[in-house]
Amino acid sequence: KLILLDSLLQEIENADLADIGYVNSFLSHGMLPIIVIFVLVTGCSPINNAKSQAQLPSFISHGREFDIKQGNNVILDCKVSNLNDFVVVWSKEERIISANRMLVRKDGKVRLTPDYGLEILEVGEKDAGKYRCHIDVYGDPIHITHTLNIIVPPEITSWNNSLRAKSGEMLVLGCTAEGNPPPTITWTSHSTGRVLPGVPGAYGKAQLGPLRKEDSGIYICTAENQFKHKHKQMTQVEVLYAPEISLEENWLEREFGVWDVELVCTVSSNPSAQISWYQAPKRKLSTDDRMLLESKDDNKMILHIERMEETLFSNFTCEADNALGKSSATIELTGKPRVPRLMINHQNIVSARTEYNVSWTTDSFAPITDYYLYYRKNKAGMKKTSDHGWSQVAIPVTSLGRGMTYHGYYTIKNLENKVVYDVIVRAQNKYGLSPRSELFNFYVDHKGTDVSPQQLTGVKSENSDQPSANVAEVNTNGSPVYVRAQASLMAILLLAIRL
Repeated sequence: KLILLDSLLQEIENADLADIGYVNSFLSHGMLPIIVIFVLVTGCSPINNAKSQAQLPSFISHGREFDIKQGNNVILDCKVSNLNDFVVVWSKEERIISANRMLVRKDGKVRLTPDYGLEILEVGEKDAGKYRCHIDVYGDPIHITHTLNIIVPPEITSWNNSLRAKSGEMLVLGCTAEGNPPPTITWTSHSTGRVLPGVPGAYGKAQLGPLRKEDSGIYICTAENQFKHKHKQMTQVEVLYAPEISLEENWLEREFGVWDVELVCTVSSNPSAQISWYQAPKRKLSTDDRMLLESKDDNKMILHIERMEETLFSNFTCEADNALGKSSATIELTGKPRVPRLMINHQNIVSARTEYNVSWTTDSFAPITDYYLYYRKNKAGMKKTSDHGWSQVAIPVTSLGRGMTYHGYYTIKNLENKVVYDVIVRAQNKYGLSPRSELFNFYVDHKGTDVSPQQLTGVKSENSDQPSANVAEVNTNGSPVYVRAQASLMAILLLAIRL
């Protein structure tokens, strides 16, 4: 204490003129004893302390928030002016990391930069938090605080590799994911890209249904956070459903005039179904001299009928059943003509003409005796008129076809301009009438206006607007009863002959 007092007195003795008034003021007010006591007790010189206030340390750096991807390095800066002999201390929460140049944390994860910045190596989730750089200034600490957020890419931690449910049920898909920020989860169909609706209040879950067989397939769980990191996993969905049947009839020429028939029953089901063929009334078929059953690809049963003849005409039924149900479909094996097929090389747009040639082919077990062609102005192309009916033409067959395939044609005349026409064809043999052909459209434009065929393809007629089944009826001996136009013409001719 005597040394400190001596030092104080030395400072007073060496004070410059600007300080003399200050010293005299102290001494004239009886402050010398107080100074002596203060020095003896604290060891501090009040004159020296006042002079050093302007040289206290202060921070150049400011507190910041860092968003750092997991695995990267980061430097938390702590630049100080007038540090002198004061000590810089780094801490996280209650843990001391360093004091000046000495590292207290010894795990190799941190190091100090020359200007007392704290570098954290290969940051992980545990490194997130608040870091404080502080200095104790004569018992009055100052500090800055940095906040470190660790960006963790999403990772899906649980999901189902596969799920199975029945047709008509609702299915919930689910997966969970971790990451920082917490990721959002979406479910999409791999085949269509459709996003599935989420389950309200259930993180990572989506619902699918009511299920159809088409819903079978792969669905993708995608976890994504705001920094555009993604992680995906797949779930295979299997839909169980009762059998669905489609039938196909094929006629194969064995030799001239001799035909084999294939009836193909194709079954879609899950699980696989047992398939059987029956002949009316309810005779289960098996392989014999005339019929052969062939199973193919676990979902197809083919009934081969050799040397088809009239005695075998009947209804044939395919039945399929599995654990979820049973279904059946029936095909009538008959001598009636197959559906006529309009020739595909027809022009959809007719220009500079008032007539149009329609041609077609038909398969038939027995020779075709007549064709019936129906045509009319389509409603989409009609002017305001009350004529909404079909014009009907009976066309006798004058030449036989080769094998089972027969050809027919007819020229429609007196066509009106700027009108879309509909055409339907049916065929007849001694066994009866064929089903109607598909509706065909063509457009008459004498000025050659550009109208795309796609516009005509979309012009269809309502089923209720099709020609009725009794327009061309068949009598017991198979000859056609001609339509009204031909009947009227015949009546006029007979009357002329009599006259």
